[in-house]
Amino acid sequence: MANLEQEFAELKQQVQALQKELARVSDEAEVRKTHHKYGYYLDKCLYNEVVDMFSDHPDAYVEFLGTRYRGKAGIRRLYQGRFQKNFVAGRNGPVYGWLLDHIMMQDIIDVDESGTHAWCRMRALMQAGTHQSIEEYFPGGHRQWWEGGLYENEYIKEDGVWKLFRYRYFPFWHAEHERGWSHTKKNYIPWPTKTFPEDPQGPDEIIEQKMLWPDTRVIPFHYPHPVTGQRINADDLRAPIWAGKVDEAEPPLTLELPAGQKRPGATDAEPKPGDKDSKMAHIYDLAPEISNYGDNRLTDQSKVRFPRTDVFRSMNKPSRFEGDVFDLEFSGTIPTDIDGTFYRVQPDTRFPPLFEDDIHFNGDGSVTAIRISGGHADFKQRYVKTERYTLETAARRALFGRYRNPFTDNESVKGVIRTASNTNIFFWRGMLLAAKEDGPPFAMDPVTLETLGRYDFEGQMLSPTFTAHPKFDPETGEMVCFAYEAGGDGSDCSVDVAVWTFAANGTKTDECWYKAPFAGMIHDAGLSENWLVLPLTPIKMDLERMKQGGNKFAWDPYEDQWYALCPRRGAKPEDIIWFRADNGFHGHVAGCYELPSGQVALDLTVADGNVFFWFPPDTNKTPSDGVAKRNKLSSPTMRWIFDPKAKKSAITYPEGHTVWVADERVRPAATWKTNGEFSRIDDRFVTKPYRHFWQAVVDPSRPYDFAKCGPPAGGLFNCLGHYTWAEEHVVDSEEKEQVKKDGEFGVEDVYFAGPTMTFQEPTFIPKQGGGEGEGYLIALLNHLDELRNDVVILDAKDLKKGPLAVIHLPLKLKLGLHGNWVDSREIEAWRQRRAEGGDVGPVQVAKDMLPWQKAFFEKQKGQETNGTSTNQATANGH
Repeated sequence: MANLEQEFAELKQQVQALQKELARVSDEAEVRKTHHKYGYYLDKCLYNEVVDMFSDHPDAYVEFLGTRYRGKAGIRRLYQGRFQKNFVAGRNGPVYGWLLDHIMMQDIIDVDESGTHAWCRMRALMQAGTHQSIEEYFPGGHRQWWEGGLYENEYIKEDGVWKLFRYRYFPFWHAEHERGWSHTKKNYIPWPTKTFPEDPQGPDEIIEQKMLWPDTRVIPFHYPHPVTGQRINADDLRAPIWAGKVDEAEPPLTLELPAGQKRPGATDAEPKPGDKDSKMAHIYDLAPEISNYGDNRLTDQSKVRFPRTDVFRSMNKPSRFEGDVFDLEFSGTIPTDIDGTFYRVQPDTRFPPLFEDDIHFNGDGSVTAIRISGGHADFKQRYVKTERYTLETAARRALFGRYRNPFTDNESVKGVIRTASNTNIFFWRGMLLAAKEDGPPFAMDPVTLETLGRYDFEGQMLSPTFTAHPKFDPETGEMVCFAYEAGGDGSDCSVDVAVWTFAANGTKTDECWYKAPFAGMIHDAGLSENWLVLPLTPIKMDLERMKQGGNKFAWDPYEDQWYALCPRRGAKPEDIIWFRADNGFHGHVAGCYELPSGQVALDLTVADGNVFFWFPPDTNKTPSDGVAKRNKLSSPTMRWIFDPKAKKSAITYPEGHTVWVADERVRPAATWKTNGEFSRIDDRFVTKPYRHFWQAVVDPSRPYDFAKCGPPAGGLFNCLGHYTWAEEHVVDSEEKEQVKKDGEFGVEDVYFAGPTMTFQEPTFIPKQGGGEGEGYLIALLNHLDELRNDVVILDAKDLKKGPLAVIHLPLKLKLGLHGNWVDSREIEAWRQRRAEGGDVGPVQVAKDMLPWQKAFFEKQKGQETNGTSTNQATANGH
C-alpha cells in the first residue's frame, strides 16, 4: 500500500511537471504568433491593429531611433501619427504601389516562471520601396531598399492574452538596392531632436542609446549563455574600430528600463527569463486576478477595481473623497482682503464604469469649496447628490453606461435624469447650481454643500438640458442661459436650441427656441449688451451610432465652425443669424462686447484640430483626419466680429428645419498666439470692452520631467498667462493682423509652474473697489510627481512674480473642469434672504418630473399593460 501511495505521488509530480512544461511551450508558441501577427499588420500599414496589440499598462513603450514612445498614447502617436501619416497619408491600410514587408525569423523566446511575462529576440529583414508608376505623387518619389534589424522585446499576458509590452527595435544595417550597404550614408535617418508636445508626432523622451549602420555593436541578449549560464562581458558588446581601443568605442547598448520602471525581483544584472532556476516575481502576475473587464465591458461588478487606463491613472485616479479640513497649511501670506469661497467641480467616478474605455467627463460631480477669510483657508468636498448618484449608491455599482448615451444604461434606470452635474458650479440667488449640459442643474447649499435637489427655476425651465456656462450681466443682474439638444428627451440628437433670460428677481423674462444647422456641441457662449453669441463646434451627434452602443459625438474635420448671433430681448426664431468659418474646435470665451458700429466682438480660443480625441471621426460618415492632425495643440485666442445687419439667406435641411445663415463667411479679426485654454476675465466686465484676460497655458518649450511624472494628465498646462490687450484692440478691431506680425496683440505676463507641475482652470478674485484686473488669480496646482494638489494665489496683474500664497492640500483631487469665486458678503446676504422668514425664503427645488419623463413613463405604463415592457424603472425612481 505504501509503495502504491509513493508511486501515485511520483506520478502526480510528473503530471504537474508535464503540465508546467506544456504551459511553457504553449506560451512560447503564443508569443511567437503574437509577434508574427504584429509583423503581418505592419507589412500592410494596419497601424490601428498594431496599436491594439499593445498592453494598456503604463510602463509599455516602444524604443526606436534613440527615442521612447511611452504608454498607449505615445505608442499610438508613433504608429497612427508618424508612420500612418508618412507612409499611407493618414489612412489605416496600404496604398497602391508601396511595399513594406517585414520577414520575421530566428526567434528565441523565454517565458518566466509565472507564465505572464516573456522575452523575445527576433531578426527582421525588411524589403521596402515604391513602384515606379507612383513616383510622381508619392512623397520621396521612386526608391527601394533593404534593412536588417533586431528586436529585443517583452510581452505581458493579461486576461489570458499575450500582448506587446516593451518593444525595442535596433536597425542593424540599411542598403539601397542599386548600391548596397557599403555605400549607405552614416546616420542615414536624422535623429529626433524634439519631444511631444513640441513635436505633435514626437517621442515622449530622447535617450542617449541609439544606433544606425555602420554601428555594429552587439544588441544585448536577454538570455545567458546556454552552457555556461554567464552573461556577455560588457566590453565584448562594444565595437571599436579595427585594432582600436575598446574604451574609446561607443558604450555598450543595454536593455535597461526607463527611470521609474522596474522588474520586481530582477535587475539587468540579475536573472532574466531563460536563466537557470529563474524565480522572477512580477506585478503583472496579478493581472489575470485583478481584471474585471472583458471585451471592454465590466464583467464582475463585485470587484471594486477601476480600469487600468490613462483615464483612471495619475491625477485622474478616482479620489472619491468627501470631508472637511479646517485651517489648511499654507506658505507665504494669504492676503487679508480676500474673503469668500473658491468653488470648483471635478468629475470623480465612484464605481468601476460599465465600459473599460470610459472617459473623464463621465464621472460624478464632486464640488470643492476653499473658504478663505482672515488670512486662513478651510476645505470642504461633497458629491452632488444627483438622481444618478442616489440610484448607484443604492445599487453599490455603476448603472449608467457611456457618456451621454442612455442606450448603454442598465434597464433599471431608463427614464431617469442621468446628468452627473460635473462641469461647472456657479452662484445664483443664494444657491450653488451644479451643472452639466446634458441635464438640468442641481441646487446646493453654498455653506454646507448639501444637495438641495434638482432646480427648474420654480417651474419656469422644463428643458431636458441646460448649459454649464450661463452668463451673468453685471449691470442688470440677469442670467442669460441656453441649452442645445433641448427639444426632446435630451438624448435624441435634436437640433433644438433654447435661450432664456432670468431677471435678478428670478423671473423668466425672455425665452426663444431656435434650430441649429446640425446636432453638435455648444459648450460656452459670449454675452454683450444686446446679443448672445453661441459657438457651435463641429463635433456631431448621431442617434443610430448611439443605439449601436457607440459614442454620442464624433469629430467632423470637414465641417465648418458656426456662430449664432441671438438677440437678448424680444427675439423670434427667425431673428437668429448663423455665421460660418473654417473648421476649428472652440475653447472657452474670454470677452464679448459691442463696437461703436453695432458689430459684436467675441474673443475665445479656437484649436486647429480635435481637442476631444476620444471622439474621433466616424469613418462611416466622414473620412478620418488622421491622428497627426488630431494631436495638434495650437490653441490661439481669436477675435471674431459679427455684424447683426449682415445679409442672410435661409437654408432648409433635408430633415425639414430652416436656419438663417450669413451670406459671407467670417475669419478672425485677430489671432493672439496664446496657446492656452480656460479663458477668464474680470466678471465685472462681462458685456463690456475689456483689456485683461487669463488662461492656463501650454508652453512645450519649458522643461518637463517625464521620468518623474509620466504623460501630463489633462494636458501640459504648465503656465498661467495674463494677457493685456493693447489700447487699440479694446474697441476698434479692424485689420489687427497688420499691427503685430508675431501674433501678439498686447502684453504677456506668464508664470511657469516648474517641470513637475501643471495648472487647472484659473479664477479671478476682484479687489473691492478696484479697477479692471485689480485683484488676485486663484487656481489648483497639480503636483504630478507627488500626486497631490496645492491652491495658488497670485497677483492677477503680476503673475511672473509667482504666488503670494500656496495653500497645501493634504490629498489629491481629480482634474476639475470649471469653478467660480463668490464673495462672503454675497453669500451672507443671501443666507439671510433665504432663511425661513426671509424676504425670498428657502430654495424651491423641482417637485415634478420633466415633460419628457412623464411621456416616457406613460408610454412605459402602456407597454406594461400590453405585457411588452421589461423595464423595472418606476415613476418615483427618477
